[in-house]
Order: sequence, then structure tokens, then C-alpha cells
Amino acid sequence: MNNYDGGPAFPVAEVFDERRGETTQYGAAGMSLRDYFATHASDADVAAARQHVPTCTRVRDDGNSMKYLSHGAEPEDWRAIARYIHADMMLARRKPPNVVFSGCTQSAGKLG
Repeated sequence: MNNYDGGPAFPVAEVFDERRGETTQYGAAGMSLRDYFATHASDADVAAARQHVPTCTRVRDDGNSMKYLSHGAEPEDWRAIARYIHADMMLARRKPPNVVFSGCTQSAGKLG
């Protein structure tokens, strides 16, 4: 998991009251832009990101107390994982140049 979440999806307004010398925040930070992108990923976006979901090894029970290892299985929450992979790709495209993102460096709109 990376640390870049794009900041708040709905930024909080801050108003400075000169008479009291205080800053007041209106609203709540709420979800991050990464969460917003993940939530709004279409079925086509999820299907496209599915190829990037890592496979896992799962223990399968046949019901007769025999356990089998299933290699290369999709995680049960693959849709959620694919949504966040899509969100990370969206954030990578809007990141400023030369910022480290998921082990890569983005420079001038190119992943490297």
C-alpha cells in the first residue's frame, strides 16, 4: 500500500475570524480522493484492473476433512482490490512530476 491518497475528496473550508483570531473549519475531511476514485470505478474499470489483482494460495476443504491447497486463486475480495488498483492508476496520472508512487518514479507524465 502506498501513502499517497490524493488528499481529501471534498476539502474542508477554513475561515479566519479576525475579531477572535481563530480559524474555523466548516465540513469534514471525509474520504480521500483514492477512496472516491475506488468507489466510482465502473464495471469496465474493475474488469480492466482485474488482471493486476495478485493471486493467492487458499486452503480448500472438500467436506470430508481433506484439505487442499488451491494455488493461483483470486482473493475473495478481488473486486475491492481491483477498485483500489484502478484508483491508484488514476492518482498516478495526476501526480506531480518526480514523486515516488508505489515504487516507481513518475516524470513528465511517464511512469518509469
